[in-house]
Amino acid sequence: MVIGLGNPGKEYENTRHNIGWKVVEELVKKERLSFVIDKKSLAKVALKEELCFMLPLSYMNLSGKAVGAYLKKWPCDPKEILVLLDDISLPLGKLRFRFKGSSGGHKGLQSLIDELHSEEIPRLRLGIGPLPEGEELVHYVLKPFKEEEKEKVKEMILKAIAFFDCLQKEGVEIALNKFSS
Repeated sequence: MVIGLGNPGKEYENTRHNIGWKVVEELVKKERLSFVIDKKSLAKVALKEELCFMLPLSYMNLSGKAVGAYLKKWPCDPKEILVLLDDISLPLGKLRFRFKGSSGGHKGLQSLIDELHSEEIPRLRLGIGPLPEGEELVHYVLKPFKEEEKEKVKEMILKAIAFFDCLQKEGVEIALNKFSS
């Protein structure tokens, strides 16, 4: 299962907080799939054989509820999930993959950890930082990227897609070696 964290609605579409969501949308396009809304779990899902792409529609801080509800229908070990999410502590454009760990203060990831009762959820963190001095975190992550940042964001999305493809085809170790920076 591949989960993109973000917020539903046009007003959040191009915000920093929705970069995980954006990558999953691009993966689904690349695979020539379409999302359908699963009303029971309140999520958009696209299926390809044994793979499920998911965008929770429950807002970032409640993402775990949508995932937990869907897992009743699509059982999946937390270790077989890949979560894509924004990370303010990483510079814009940088990726960081981890097999497990705390939420690092990310409320969407914390919601997943709480719902699945596990910190052993693989995640690909997408750098959106640094937080500008004097800016409040909650306002910053809900702002769209600046015009001068858009090329770097596009490159990061392509790099995340390439990481995912490598992960699928060649495995974790090769993907980590190719994409570590």
